[in-house]
Amino acid sequence: MKKIAVVGAGISGLSMANYLEKHKIDYHIYERRKKKDLAGHGFLIPQEGMDYLYQIIDSELLLKHGNFLKKYTKYSHTGKVLAEKNLDHVFAISRHSLISLLAQNITPQKITYEETIIFDDLQNGKLKLSDGTDIDADIAVISDGSRSRIRKHIFKDEMMRVVRESEVVNIIQNKEIANSIENDFMKFHHEDGGLTFGILKLSDDTVLWYSQFDNQKYMINEYSVENLRKYMIEIFENWHPLIPEIIQKSDYKMYIYGMSMNLKNLIHFIKKTQYS
Repeated sequence: MKKIAVVGAGISGLSMANYLEKHKIDYHIYERRKKKDLAGHGFLIPQEGMDYLYQIIDSELLLKHGNFLKKYTKYSHTGKVLAEKNLDHVFAISRHSLISLLAQNITPQKITYEETIIFDDLQNGKLKLSDGTDIDADIAVISDGSRSRIRKHIFKDEMMRVVRESEVVNIIQNKEIANSIENDFMKFHHEDGGLTFGILKLSDDTVLWYSQFDNQKYMINEYSVENLRKYMIEIFENWHPLIPEIIQKSDYKMYIYGMSMNLKNLIHFIKKTQYS
């Protein structure tokens, strides 16, 4: 039976590994980051995604770590309701929780962390370990994220483009705030544009919040935790009271700041490479 190399131990890589594990197909996962660095933001998973996850994760265990959202509400920055939409089986879960659930079925021997995979142009795209050793696999599944190094080698004309949007994402544990949100997805928009604040309830005591802002109108000059917190308090001071309260009570232990990027020309592709 053929062996499969899975590049990337994020959500897609671990999901593929669980599928291979379930069907008793030999594989090995290679991840360039440390295991502790794989935690991060959260996910909204539609019914189709949940149907797949139920096949590889115990449903009761999965539902304990996330929350089905009932409604999406769009607000002005002061709290006026602008639009509402009922949500049908949309599940919210933190990246950390989902990765932990997916990893529990994978033995440690099946994952190599801190290993950067090299794409060898001189050998018809053969994948190698960082020390130059050939990977022992007949098929490779590439799931190393939006900034895929391997995709850059295969599709040299496809470029990542920085857009005029930065994002701060944070996950906090606060039962009082979580209880006040109910099972809703709330998003606040400034009337002048260029600034939003979203809130998702992940569980009975955990909330994910994120802010998206035009990085030319709203510039952060220094990215330390304290400076970011101070800046967020300043720009959201006069918004709906829930928002400055959440920002004030956030400890920023699980926050991410980054610029948004997307593929300049988004394409669907299948590329077959012969491994020998």
